[in-house]
Amino acid sequence: MTESVGLLVLATLALGLFLFFHFLLFKEYLKTKRIHFQKITQLENLIQQELDRSKAQFSAEKQIHRIKAETDEKLGLIKILLELMRKDEKKGS
Repeated sequence: MTESVGLLVLATLALGLFLFFHFLLFKEYLKTKRIHFQKITQLENLIQQELDRSKAQFSAEKQIHRIKAETDEKLGLIKILLELMRKDEKKGS
């Protein structure tokens, strides 16, 4: 009888430890899952920031090219006007 009680206590203790370790394992799993979720969220935020920065940079480059084209056009017109003024000065002399 004492052997069966001892065996029952041992089995109960083993089952209790088994459940306790599974509880600790599950708790650690949830902690790790939460940390991974936070890291993924941070990476998504970084990606979005990089996309926004790239769009802003592309827009700025596009505007710079437009301004450069307008400036080149105006410089071309100024050069033509200067040439015409020099020709007029030569004719007037």
